[in-house]
Amino acid sequence: MSYRTDFEILIGQRIDLLRIEKGIKEHGDDWQDFLDDIPGFVHLNKKSGILVHYINETGIKETGFTNVELNEMGYNYQENHLDPFTLHVTVKSLVPFIERDNDNEIFTFSQGHRKREEKEFEHIYTATKPLRGTDNLISYSLQLDQLGELSKKVDRVLGEYKFMHRYFLHYQSLTPREIEVLTFIALGDTNKRISEKLFISKATVKQHRKNIKRKIECRNIYELVKFAQAFDLIK
Repeated sequence: MSYRTDFEILIGQRIDLLRIEKGIKEHGDDWQDFLDDIPGFVHLNKKSGILVHYINETGIKETGFTNVELNEMGYNYQENHLDPFTLHVTVKSLVPFIERDNDNEIFTFSQGHRKREEKEFEHIYTATKPLRGTDNLISYSLQLDQLGELSKKVDRVLGEYKFMHRYFLHYQSLTPREIEVLTFIALGDTNKRISEKLFISKATVKQHRKNIKRKIECRNIYELVKFAQAFDLIK
């Protein structure tokens, strides 16, 4: 059995979050059924106010609350079931992340959470990002001792882990502008068309293209398209 470092485990959770987001889009109207199959606590928060308004089946078991109850509770859920440090420090640190509204940025943090009717807080580790095309944050939360174990189970549901694991840090190294350019390249746009769409010079597009290929170690358009598809930049 291969050994995974703590760093690899935490990177794995971020990759799982990207795969979960991609799965939501692919399952269309059945996205809630898809999330109920995920062996981990997935939740959606409104960007405004960071209110939880949807949790999957695992989340219902973890919290002890239904979605109806959570929505009725509003801020009372956070005030009564997050520890003071999480409520007053960690949640505030999310504000600048939300304001940047970068669909490709992932924010990770530890938070103290307690279940319904329980007095003690347990620590869970959360990866969150803006859910593309919505006013929501999508988050994937796990108990610290579950990170490695559940990642293997998620593999069976989502697939594509090996490629994304290999290139995840490459993906994270790209700037928002480079991701825009990469998307257009993968869609078949020429340098001229990209420069017109982004209101930048062709020379700048060429430099972005050069930087992208260097950062993600892709040698040709086939590899660029595969990379863009894996990270849900194009269909």
